[in-house]
Amino acid sequence: MQVVQSWLLKNNSGTITPSANRALRQSLPEDPLHAFWLCKEVECVWHPCTWASQSVSSPPENFCDLLNCFLRFHDDFRKEIFVIAAWFLWNRRNALHFGRTAQPLASILSMAGHPSFICHTCSPGLGNYTTNGNYAANLNHVFSSFSSNTAIDNGFYSASYGQDPDKVYAIGLCRGDLNQDVCRSCLNDSTLALIQLCPNQKEAIGWYDNCTLRFSNHSIFGSEDDIPSCYRYNRNNVSDVDGYGKAVKSLLGPDMQLLLKYASLSWLKFAK
Repeated sequence: MQVVQSWLLKNNSGTITPSANRALRQSLPEDPLHAFWLCKEVECVWHPCTWASQSVSSPPENFCDLLNCFLRFHDDFRKEIFVIAAWFLWNRRNALHFGRTAQPLASILSMAGHPSFICHTCSPGLGNYTTNGNYAANLNHVFSSFSSNTAIDNGFYSASYGQDPDKVYAIGLCRGDLNQDVCRSCLNDSTLALIQLCPNQKEAIGWYDNCTLRFSNHSIFGSEDDIPSCYRYNRNNVSDVDGYGKAVKSLLGPDMQLLLKYASLSWLKFAK
């Protein structure tokens, strides 16, 4: 991975300039295929890799076609080069286009291989924090406590650190049938993902299958909040409406009531 980073940083140095990017925006489309491959300003990134041009035997119609060309490789190193370079170029282009601060390559690589949230919510209305400020330091301190063997109690986690107005509050919840190692791994993944998805925002929440993590600049302990929330819908049509209704009624009947009773009496608040 370090070799990939060194290669990319060396060959991407000075690739896209603000002036060139402004000129390109006026005449060429801003789409992934163009930004990664067709743009004249990024050709030098791929020049050292003769295999890159050879792998694309015919002009791709879209980015998916381009991606498929590289996924045919059995060499993971070359796959890594393409994926990291594509992300780096897109990140650089957006930074110049929208005036955003580019994400460090190290932080992008740290997300590689991590699962995506089922749902996540950022809260820009609650304010932003500076990267090197007190809130950022307090947030990192809270997140670092996940490595502690005593931080997670029966699938529940809560912590706070700092002084107002930069005090950070965090709560985590893991599924009741998971062991602490799996729970801790899920929460650690959540910290990385939320920082990337909601950069410099003082509140965010993310839902995985295995865990949920939320942090905020105000106390969220012991409060029953309807917001933030996440809803998922199955958009498929029901072919047998009557049969589906009976199945739902059965699911929410006595068996569900019994599970709810067991869950309420359990330390884990979980039953199956």
